[in-house]
Amino acid sequence: MENRITAWEASGLMVRGEKPLTIEEVFDHVPEIGSPVVQKALMVGGRRVDDWLANVRESDSHILGIVGRRYRVVQNMDAFRFGSDIIEQSGACIDSVGVVNGGSLVWFALNINHDVVIAGDQDERLSTYLLLSNGHDGKHAIGASIITLRLSCNNQLAFAMKNAQRTFRVRHTNGLDGRLMEARHALNVAFKYTDEVAALGEHFIRQPFDHSDLDDFLKTLVPLAPEPSDRQITIAENRRAAIKHTLFHAPDLEKIKHTKWGVLQAVSDWESHQTEVRSSRQNTREQARMARLLTGRQTYGNRALALLS
Repeated sequence: MENRITAWEASGLMVRGEKPLTIEEVFDHVPEIGSPVVQKALMVGGRRVDDWLANVRESDSHILGIVGRRYRVVQNMDAFRFGSDIIEQSGACIDSVGVVNGGSLVWFALNINHDVVIAGDQDERLSTYLLLSNGHDGKHAIGASIITLRLSCNNQLAFAMKNAQRTFRVRHTNGLDGRLMEARHALNVAFKYTDEVAALGEHFIRQPFDHSDLDDFLKTLVPLAPEPSDRQITIAENRRAAIKHTLFHAPDLEKIKHTKWGVLQAVSDWESHQTEVRSSRQNTREQARMARLLTGRQTYGNRALALLS
């Protein structure tokens, strides 16, 4: 199998080098996120629009979003100062930073230095990443989401766990005490989430999966609508075949391909690295994949988790 890289590494404007950078150094290095965002009046037919404003990146006058007059901009430097508190309290490091949707959503990926190993197998080491984001389009508040990374294949596990929160909004505050409380809360949420995923892995890696059931599993996982077109049939069959091929041929799944954990990882590998994504005027394919990760959960991964449970 070809090398797998994470969505944040593939789409980042800056990826971690030999020397970890501080939040402040990142802003100096990446003008796309370092530039202030200002609000400007909208004009239509020579007349000022009273109820709406444009959020504009000052460095190049790029419009990031149209918002109501009551909307207040949170500058990226202020939003991600929270990341400095995470770094100080956990020994985290900035893995990469970037933008999606033309800069209307800015993100930082932090490795928060919390690894767990499933069943004592170093090939099943999970690492914890915190994705911080700040939006300027009126749709996204300052937010955070936890991603558990299976290091042997860089599968990005973003499951909806019953007993652990994965996403949350960050309360914007300038006070140090408030920021430290937010940072501690974020770390506690992240640690609990990864521990829950690890507990799931400990259970699933001991649960056998009969490959004679695989075709039925894949038909349920990738269903067809009633009276599908030939194109829909082809797409579904290709997706099922890709997951099956990953399960049987990925070297990192050789030891676990007869377990539920192995099947779940095959689905996660396909969803993390192989699913079809389209580029657009605002996003490259890599950025589109990152946008999907930032704004939603793993649809197929969660469906597979439900079926295997």
